Amino acid sequence: MAGLLYSCATPAEVALVAATEKTVLQVYAPANRIIKILGFVWSGDALANTDSPVTIKIERQSDAGTVSAGTPVELGVTGVTIGGDFGYNASGEPTSGALLRIFHVHPQSGIDKVFAPFEVIEIGSEGRVGFTCTAPDACNCLLTVICEE
Repeated sequence: MAGLLYSCATPAEVALVAATEKTVLQVYAPANRIIKILGFVWSGDALANTDSPVTIKIERQSDAGTVSAGTPVELGVTGVTIGGDFGYNASGEPTSGALLRIFHVHPQSGIDKVFAPFEVIEIGSEGRVGFTCTAPDACNCLLTVICEE
């Protein structure tokens, strides 16, 4: 169903271990549907303003790895069942594929990124896109991804 907007959000902070890449959230599309990632919001909880920036990568992933199951939340009031799904806080990293976007973000602040129409990321039938973070200094983060199905 085109135009079904929903969010995928980590329900709690995800711990980032210093200098270790971690999949914070992975969005996946159901069979025979396309999901569009329209934007995301990321925030960290670093205490020192001298902490180094966190690298956030958005990449295609070829498997689920081991992630906790999330519950997508519809942003409208259609009551239509969301076909897409997501996982968060990987304890076993998925296999990385094509790098789609990369950002540096200070862990005391954050980023609220709305993609322009030409930047929207599409996930094809049964595909996966992951948001991975690498923090030079340990910190926690929250992530919300806005999707359209």
